[in-house]
Amino acid sequence: MVPDVVLSCVALFAAFKLLRNYRDGLGRLILAACAGGWLFLGVLDFTYGISNGMYFLDHSFSLILLSIGLGLPVLGLVTIWAIYRSNTTESVNSA
Repeated sequence: MVPDVVLSCVALFAAFKLLRNYRDGLGRLILAACAGGWLFLGVLDFTYGISNGMYFLDHSFSLILLSIGLGLPVLGLVTIWAIYRSNTTESVNSA
């Protein structure tokens, strides 16, 4: 729980910096680090759920756990891709 809270607070900090100036290098760097954290925590949650049978329980919370384990890595990959695309677009436009 603590890593999730720290990651969300840092991601919010990066989001506020980027809302003020979308070209802010520090905000992009922090957001890229958060995306790596989302990838790591998502894969960790997914593998933990599989190894402990969490997704096969007859409980509605199993679906929530599965969506977190699958959704966080996708969010991390999409964020990294978006940062990469914005950097390449800006470098082409500035040349």
